[in-house]
Amino acid sequence: IAYLLKKYFNSEIFNYNFNIYLRGPYSTELAKDYFSLTDVDINKEIQIPIELFGKFKNAWILVNNLRNMSILDLEQMAILLSVIERNDIESAIDLAYTLKESMLRQAGLDKEYVKEKVQDLKKLGFDI
Repeated sequence: IAYLLKKYFNSEIFNYNFNIYLRGPYSTELAKDYFSLTDVDINKEIQIPIELFGKFKNAWILVNNLRNMSILDLEQMAILLSVIERNDIESAIDLAYTLKESMLRQAGLDKEYVKEKVQDLKKLGFDI
């Protein structure tokens, strides 16, 4: 979800660097921050500057839409976003399918599923 938020907001909220990994984009920096959190950090009230409130509100809306999706859906959409940057849509679909082909086949899914994820990204407001 962090990678999807980063792409949606063009890095304005999340400044983590991501690389392609086994299940999609992965950030070592984000993993370190996540595993260093304590219960105090998680429950701590934060102050959001008023000029950023609109962006955080939009991020919250997007997160609420994303959290109802399966892990496979999120992984596939993240992979699509990472390969669309350097490819046209059709090539990105082919590459995204190839990267997850064995997992998608096991789930009974084909390239049409990947095309559906492109449409899902567009419905969520991603500029692709």
